[in-house]
Amino acid sequence: MGAVMENNNRSKASKRMMKLIATQLKEMSKTTPLRKITVNDIAEFCEINRSTFYYHFIDKQDAINYVYHSEVTEPLRQLICQGESDNLSLFSLQRMHESKDFYCQAFKIEGQNDLKSYIHSEVLENWRMLSRMFVSQLAPNQNINMREIYYVSDYLASGAFSMMSTWVADGMIDKPETIARLLDIAAGGMLPAYSMLISNAGKPLD
Repeated sequence: MGAVMENNNRSKASKRMMKLIATQLKEMSKTTPLRKITVNDIAEFCEINRSTFYYHFIDKQDAINYVYHSEVTEPLRQLICQGESDNLSLFSLQRMHESKDFYCQAFKIEGQNDLKSYIHSEVLENWRMLSRMFVSQLAPNQNINMREIYYVSDYLASGAFSMMSTWVADGMIDKPETIARLLDIAAGGMLPAYSMLISNAGKPLD
């Protein structure tokens, strides 16, 4: 299990150290290609020893993934838990665009636990959370088949991830607002249509 997954169980001091390492890693990537940065480089730049780094992260890739988790996933899921559903795509894309050089570099690093694979899993869960909330609001008190909801949300998540990946691979040339609008158009009809169907039928689709 990566350090990102264990984040909720860590002390405040440990979380501060993780944030420090992540922030400094981003800073280093402005002058040194992210691919070439080593754990030794990070430790020296942060003025910590290697054991401190490895206490908080499995490897450099784990630290890269934590940047995305802390900057995008955590605040996004807080909004979802608060019942927010508007402009979530725009929120995520704007967060990434603010550090576009870092994310464009990170997307080019392929291998075990790479950022693209990590973001894909995060996006899948984000869409499942959003879909559960959205359908329960539009079709309350209905016998909702969560397996069907996940079929729909996973389909939407895969499309959203594909569009976002292309955007990053192209260097985030288009504005976040443009990509968010396209995502909203693509997703705008599917969940309401499914909600209307189960609301009218009073039961999941068979």
